[in-house]
Amino acid sequence: MTLILGNNMKMTSSLGSLFGHLATVLPPMLEEDEVTRSVSRDGLAASLAQLGPLEQGETVLGVVERLFSALALLHARSLAQGEWRFNSFSAWLVARSLLETLATDHHTLVDPGYWNPQPPDTDVEQQRALLKRLENGRIDYHPEKTPGPIRFVYVAWAVIHMGGALPPLREGGQGAGGRAWTFRLPGWAFQIERRAAGGALPSGRA
Repeated sequence: MTLILGNNMKMTSSLGSLFGHLATVLPPMLEEDEVTRSVSRDGLAASLAQLGPLEQGETVLGVVERLFSALALLHARSLAQGEWRFNSFSAWLVARSLLETLATDHHTLVDPGYWNPQPPDTDVEQQRALLKRLENGRIDYHPEKTPGPIRFVYVAWAVIHMGGALPPLREGGQGAGGRAWTFRLPGWAFQIERRAAGGALPSGRA
């Protein structure tokens, strides 16, 4: 176990140094200068190869290039010609910010508890807005206009008819952001882990 932990720590540190070095060899840019400069991808790969195995440097470079391309930071035509050139000074700053974060072990861009299962309402609304922007972009800018789904929702309903009438509606809680109260039929949330363990359905859940 000690040997595995040591190897993992060494790899993490090595990756950090690669990300940090890459941040220093990006094409230079000045805020006042409208002229964008390029650097060859082969040159970046050769620079990273000075710090470790060539395969590791190529993998890091490929992942970063894909991330930057997904964020539209790099000039697409230059990239197709094997050159890294940023679309603007702001794009260059975003790239530097991401690389500096990846270069530092255990560094996060948000509060470590931001994505907890039960965040505050303000965080929930921010998360929804972020996810909506990401998914709208993924749909609008997919090369073939056929992005795959990221979530599947399976719904099954059973309605109980008692004494010639349906059971009374239950009142739901107020949603995040002050949304109106809701009413729904009595029911339970299906929990895979409880059913897999042979447990009963939770009482009073809807």
